[in-house]
Amino acid sequence: MTLSYDGWSSLSKDEIYTLHTTLPSRRSIFTAGHVFKGVSVTAQELFRVIEQRIFTPFKATSYSAAAGDGGPNVRASRKLITRKYPWILGIYDPSHNLNLYLKDLGKLFKAELHIVSGLSNFFGQSNLGTAHLTAERNRQGINGGMKSASETRFGSTYKQAKAVQKCMPALVKCIENGTIDFSTTAYLEPGPAHYGFLSRLDLMVKLLESGANGITALEGQNTNCADVFYVWVTIAWHLEKLLGDAKNGLTSYRSKVIEIYNERFAQMMTESSHKVFLLSYFLHPCKSIIILTLIFGR
Repeated sequence: MTLSYDGWSSLSKDEIYTLHTTLPSRRSIFTAGHVFKGVSVTAQELFRVIEQRIFTPFKATSYSAAAGDGGPNVRASRKLITRKYPWILGIYDPSHNLNLYLKDLGKLFKAELHIVSGLSNFFGQSNLGTAHLTAERNRQGINGGMKSASETRFGSTYKQAKAVQKCMPALVKCIENGTIDFSTTAYLEPGPAHYGFLSRLDLMVKLLESGANGITALEGQNTNCADVFYVWVTIAWHLEKLLGDAKNGLTSYRSKVIEIYNERFAQMMTESSHKVFLLSYFLHPCKSIIILTLIFGR
């Protein structure tokens, strides 16, 4: 079985952690919860609770892996688990790691993200504006409206940006017709600011696409360690195609994007048990076939 755990703060600033067990059948079960009241949630304290609430009643020998996000105390607690129980693999939450990778890329497009967020928030709070935009989208045959995003799920920001990009012709038409009014519309009216925004938005969407799709793939119920490595290889292939083609307009971002990718990839590989993802990739029957095909060309 696999242990996974995560935490958040309540309104009263208490630290709340939930601990889940994933069975071999891939069914995930809430196993225990703990509220840290007036206690600093150090790695040692978190490890103590895990032993008390999980490994004592359900036996540590029943578990083969422990997964958690990139919080300093969570990362350190995984090391304590694998040190005392060496048969348990330490797994850095791959979706969380990819989320950080996307956030790093997003920092290259702060201005564009601010505009995208502002547009989405406007329609999230305006029923009238949404009605006018929906009517215009229907006239232009544009499927799907604006999307909301979560700060802790950066893959949703990609979907949000993609929605703004898709809805832009309808947005521009609504501005021209006066059915929607913004305090600042320079980037929505035909002109240098508008086309400059569209160009940079397109670059951002292209760079975020493979990482966002990777998160979606890894959140599947049947995901395994081999899939984690495969997703990262796929992202690298996608980036190489984008950054290696001057027509995509991303050559000026090449060194920075590669630096971001390498840092998060190394973190994923080194903060988990030694080469667990690479080993799983080579041992997985389908992935092995892919490797042999690449080597022998058959």
